[in-house]
Amino acid sequence: PARVVVISSDSHKAGGPLGCTLLRPFFNDPERSVKTYVYLAASPMVEKESGHYWEYLVKKESSPASRDRSEMKRLWDLSEQAVGLAPW
Repeated sequence: PARVVVISSDSHKAGGPLGCTLLRPFFNDPERSVKTYVYLAASPMVEKESGHYWEYLVKKESSPASRDRSEMKRLWDLSEQAVGLAPW
């Protein structure tokens, strides 16, 4: 997912204007980032797409590790335990 930074009057809490200026190259502006989300929500061209992630309107393949079924099950089991749906 794209990182979005919204610069507000509270920016002083995160290092002030200097901190925002130094970090700006590592983040995208909200308008540029939201285009992908709007496209995915509204376009019939992608309504059957699944199992990918998108970056700047370009479909990307996830890593092989992200498709590892045994790791998926392990994470699911850990998540169940963390929220109290499975015995420890």
